[in-house]
Amino acid sequence: MRKLTTLALTCACCVLAATLPSPQAGATIVRAFSLSSMTTSAQSIVRGTVIDQDVVYDARWGRVYTQSLIEVEEVLWGVESPGELVVLRQIGGELDGVLSMVVGTAPVEIGDEILTFARTADGLHFLVGMAQGLYHVDRRTASEPVVARGVGGLTLRAPPGPARGSAPDRVTLGELRARVTSTLRAEGRLP
Repeated sequence: MRKLTTLALTCACCVLAATLPSPQAGATIVRAFSLSSMTTSAQSIVRGTVIDQDVVYDARWGRVYTQSLIEVEEVLWGVESPGELVVLRQIGGELDGVLSMVVGTAPVEIGDEILTFARTADGLHFLVGMAQGLYHVDRRTASEPVVARGVGGLTLRAPPGPARGSAPDRVTLGELRARVTSTLRAEGRLP
């Protein structure tokens, strides 16, 4: 019999409130990121294919994490190179019969082609704004590929100040590339 635990996640940069303590809790409230703010917050923006996954326990933090190994195919921003392998780490997963979940993580499976906006630390990639920072690439259309995301049950709150809106949930891959490039140029990060 599996035990179900709900972990409260505190991310100083994006979480305004943690999951509710009730077993029926269904929302994690986070700051809504516009595409521009996700781009400027990310240290790495890459597109690639998930080639492996593992669930690990990190004694340092006392938590279970799912780590997805991504073979990079395209780098929109960052120090990675095509062909390089990067590890995307998200809180939660099933380990030794115990399922640990956090509302707002992005579902990823081996074989998925994804595009991630991530912060990096200790050789690991962490999504900007939780599930907001991950897009699945859909190549089933006859025209250009589309990138789409789900926010994994997140409740998005506008940041203080002038409302900038949230990033699009569905857009063509070409449009996303163009908008990311435009933002990086405006920030002086690209020529």
